[in-house]
Amino acid sequence: MNNHQHIARHSNYLEKKEWVKQVNERENKSQRLQLINLNRVIGNDLSEEIPITEKISLANALLRFVYINKGSRVADLENIGRDLRVDEFHNCYIASHHFLENTTRDDKGNEKSTKTVKQVTKEWFTSEDRKQVDTQTFKAGDQLMVLDPEGKTALNLWNGFREHPEIKESEMSLASIFIDHCQLIFGGSTNKFIDWLAHIQQKPGELPHYGWISIATNTGLGRNWIASVLTRVFAGYVAPSFDLPLMLETGFNGGLSRKVLAIVDEIQEGGNGQWKHAQKLKTIVNQEFRTMNPKCAPMHTEYNACRWLVFSNHLNAIPLDETDRRFEVAIIEAQPQSQSYYSNLYSHLENPAFIASVANLLKTRNIQGFNPGARPELSESKKRMIEESKSESQKLAEEIVKFWPFDVIILDDIYEILTTTSADKSVRPICDQAGMVSYPTSLRVFGNKHRCRIIRNHDKWISSSSGELRNEAEKRGCKSAKDVILDAIEKAGSIPI
Repeated sequence: MNNHQHIARHSNYLEKKEWVKQVNERENKSQRLQLINLNRVIGNDLSEEIPITEKISLANALLRFVYINKGSRVADLENIGRDLRVDEFHNCYIASHHFLENTTRDDKGNEKSTKTVKQVTKEWFTSEDRKQVDTQTFKAGDQLMVLDPEGKTALNLWNGFREHPEIKESEMSLASIFIDHCQLIFGGSTNKFIDWLAHIQQKPGELPHYGWISIATNTGLGRNWIASVLTRVFAGYVAPSFDLPLMLETGFNGGLSRKVLAIVDEIQEGGNGQWKHAQKLKTIVNQEFRTMNPKCAPMHTEYNACRWLVFSNHLNAIPLDETDRRFEVAIIEAQPQSQSYYSNLYSHLENPAFIASVANLLKTRNIQGFNPGARPELSESKKRMIEESKSESQKLAEEIVKFWPFDVIILDDIYEILTTTSADKSVRPICDQAGMVSYPTSLRVFGNKHRCRIIRNHDKWISSSSGELRNEAEKRGCKSAKDVILDAIEKAGSIPI
């Protein structure tokens, strides 16, 4: 074989190898999407079969349905998360009717029978025995009728976790498969994570003050398998593959209604532009109540019981700082396991005994040492994530605090160093976080009015005169702010971030 033939053969081999890789990637992506869609069905406790029109009697309707005053909705006690508009209710059960036969006599004494069609839904709607409440809410672990956070009579959308089939003693050990895989994903934090999950099962209405972020530096570890297991264990009360950025952007949070766990498959909200959603992120994890704003349905208020489990391959998944009290962080750099490992893993998803064993593990686990109000640990993983989630502007602001040779700086100098303008609304929180204190009034510096930030010795300068602050700010002289900071960094022998 000559060189040309060898090169051509090698080129064909590489092309075939790349083609096989692309096919496998498409197949893996397709399988993953199928699993995500199935998780969404199970997470909402739905059947995959399309039902036929159901017929009901008036007696059954009076027992089963509840009229909700707010929004004129009809709730179904046999499917507590389902509510319909009145017109939808009528259309849904339009096949439910009966005939009322009336017998009358004409002038000659002949009997005459007439039949009148009576719609069950219309009879239910006008019946004095119809059940009704002011509104609906969600209060995990509580009874069917409660008061909502505003004190109104409310139908509680909580109906308890699905009962899993009883399992044999020998099948209880199947839960070790789940524990072992959690070890791969959460490492040394596994016990703490499983305690957190067990708390959902045992005390669904008691909201911990924190959620979990799992960062994997390598893809293909099988974190979606954990999501799939939990979606089945807490079926009907999980928001799998939840689109957190979309909710933050649009404000529509209906997907969180009736949920005790929201799972985010991938997110990258840190870095530049993070301040767009930073304040909203701070409120979603442990707010006591949540006003639900579903599309095409009336708003209502729920008792927040939704925990957050966030998966990402990015160290800057969510903007965090040293004061964060919302998330535990686990960063894993493990390599994916063998194909046979994952084949075995996923084969257990459709085994009811395996899912029941995990539910039993969480139900019977001793969590006396678990403190739902504890502050998340500032672990090395979390410190690493905090550093990586900082934007370039944050890092430059920290450079100002560390190296700016004077205690006072005008805001225009900060804009210059951060390469931005006064229109950038993120500058204020960035300066606050870096420790630069805003002086309450404008000062005349370099002949013009400026707002100033005090970089250090805050108490001293807050009580100083405007002339003293002006003199400190003008010490940079004719040099540009960038030249001043670069000279200071070079003098300190440091390299700018």
